[in-house]
Amino acid sequence: MKFCIVKGYTRVSNYSDEEKEIAIYGLKRLGMFVVSMIVAAIIGLLMGNIQGVFLFLLFFIPLRIFAGGLHLPTLWMCAIASSLLIIVIAFILNSVEGAWINGRTCSAIFLAGALIIMLLAPVDTANKLLFKEERIRYKIISIIITVLEAVIFFMSQDNDFIKMLIFLTITIEAFYLTVQKVVNIFSVKRRECEKQIV
Repeated sequence: MKFCIVKGYTRVSNYSDEEKEIAIYGLKRLGMFVVSMIVAAIIGLLMGNIQGVFLFLLFFIPLRIFAGGLHLPTLWMCAIASSLLIIVIAFILNSVEGAWINGRTCSAIFLAGALIIMLLAPVDTANKLLFKEERIRYKIISIIITVLEAVIFFMSQDNDFIKMLIFLTITIEAFYLTVQKVVNIFSVKRRECEKQIV
């Protein structure tokens, strides 16, 4: 328990340093989220497809939170990569005809992506290591979200726009998970080699 003097009176602080760090981390994450949404809105407005951008994020963010995926070393690199992803999504939605999404090749790619997510998720990183209980919970939630999005994908036969959004969500997340899994494997091997050298 800590004592704080505030304007002439003493009060007891029941928060540990760790709890304060968690609160500060949470506030930073909230700030990052708000800024990301503002940037996404600006990109959507500039590219004339704010609806598509936010619908993509609606499908993508929950899956990304629980499945994990590619994490870049610095915050500014993450911000740039996220902005580029939104630009690419808006460009695809604006310029690609929707008829291709109903082909068998797209369905096969979609199913392969969904399977990769269900097998690999969750993929953690050195910055966000998951406990065993968290891994189980995140895996179950990731599978549920993937299955729900797959159901929407296959039921949206008359809505190429929604189908394309979910296709992009699943394929991008599967790619991110695969890349981060490979990065994690190489990181573990590098650490093992460093231990052997020492």
